[in-house]
Amino acid sequence: MNPDNTPTPNPYQQPQPEDQAQQPQQPQPVAPNDPANTFQPQAQYPSPATAAQANVPSGMGSGAAPVPYPSQFQNPAAASTPPIQTGMFSGRLNRQGFLLSLLYPFVYFLIPIALGLVLRGNTIANIIGFVFGIVGIIAMIPISISTAVRRWHDLNQSGWMALLSFVPLVSFFVLLMYLFVPGTKAANDYGAIDNRPSTLRKVFFGK
Repeated sequence: MNPDNTPTPNPYQQPQPEDQAQQPQQPQPVAPNDPANTFQPQAQYPSPATAAQANVPSGMGSGAAPVPYPSQFQNPAAASTPPIQTGMFSGRLNRQGFLLSLLYPFVYFLIPIALGLVLRGNTIANIIGFVFGIVGIIAMIPISISTAVRRWHDLNQSGWMALLSFVPLVSFFVLLMYLFVPGTKAANDYGAIDNRPSTLRKVFFGK
């Protein structure tokens, strides 16, 4: 009997080494298709900046199809819309543009007329007025044909219909049509609606 109540060592028990501590139990491997495996590794996709630097398509993993980012989605309706055609004898011209094609030459010819009235009898003023008139008439021949052709295009008609402007009596009704009949409200065979400002460059040269 031990009066100090200290445990008496068992002389038959083998001593345990201190470095043989109990190791934690390792988890057992789980098959990939096992329903108990609730954790599935997620595929890592590069960011758009990283993919651009590495020259790798965004969303391209190991054997995976490309995953487009939101900025890469396009509007199918916008992609199918034809572009605006430009040029003197291509594209479209609306009613406002045709009206300005009549007002711009009026302002041009008003300059030599006003100059002649102010400097009446002046030889230099007469020469300037004559030169202004000749240049304006020569320039207005192709410009008037161009505006007529593009006005017909706005109505989704062939530009050859502009020849009706040279038919007596018919030309008057054609002029009214140019001024008052609206063009097609959507894109037609001659391009999309040209909503750019009706500048002198656009009205005369279709640029």
